[in-house]
Amino acid sequence: MAGYRVLDRNPFFETMCEIVKDWETEDVVMFSNTVDLSRAVEQRKALRKAGRMPPTYTAYMVRAISLALRDHPKINRLVWRLPLRKRLVQLEDVHAAVAVERPGDEVDMAFPTIVRDSDRRSSLEIAEALRKASATDPENDPTWRKFRFLLRHLPAWANRRLIGMPVMHPKLWMEHHGGSFLITSPAKYGVDRIFVKVAWPLAFSFGEVKERPVAVDGRVEARTTTDLTLSWQRRLTTGAVAAQFFNSICRRLRDLDLDEQLLSETPHEAAALPAEPVVRV
Repeated sequence: MAGYRVLDRNPFFETMCEIVKDWETEDVVMFSNTVDLSRAVEQRKALRKAGRMPPTYTAYMVRAISLALRDHPKINRLVWRLPLRKRLVQLEDVHAAVAVERPGDEVDMAFPTIVRDSDRRSSLEIAEALRKASATDPENDPTWRKFRFLLRHLPAWANRRLIGMPVMHPKLWMEHHGGSFLITSPAKYGVDRIFVKVAWPLAFSFGEVKERPVAVDGRVEARTTTDLTLSWQRRLTTGAVAAQFFNSICRRLRDLDLDEQLLSETPHEAAALPAEPVVRV
């Protein structure tokens, strides 16, 4: 008995093998911080007690990153790869891309969902947008339907060229990839941290949100934390600019400084919190 079997052709696997070739050449730097989410936990509990649906942790992350990008425009940029040179492109708006898992009978894939103007949306609005995205299928999502069509009917090398076309012009990038960052998370599977390398200039991920020992005023306390990571393209900016940007995100999450007063808004109808969209690379 051979003890193994070769699986049938998988169009998503073949296409990803081609696409990842473009990522291999990117020089990235990675940051990581443990972030205290105690205030977010308390806000979620208070909203539940008031009969309201609280934001997901993913929504909090998207909101904090988006506000930090608005305050640090030097990192809200793309690298436009022209045939003979490269140019920096300044983005005037903030659009988030969130990798949402799309399990299926044929292949399992993670497909980016774009949240437009994410810096102008509350955490609740972002959470609702992600909830709707996680509930879509090829029948009611034209972008996903088009992607599945390409996987099924074109060879991997052709898909690589088509899917890679957005890097050829900023307008195409913003239409199909959103903005400067992608966020993905394996948190629901019990993973503490992940460092990713993707096509976006900025890639964020956070691990499981749980109680961990934290030093507070000279004593050890159990605090609800998560490990937030950032991978950024080295040619995008300097380490000092990226570090200031990253620390501002961690501060917003720790202090819950997200420019919103959720507890004082008009209460929504009571509802059970849907599961957070499963997001991963």
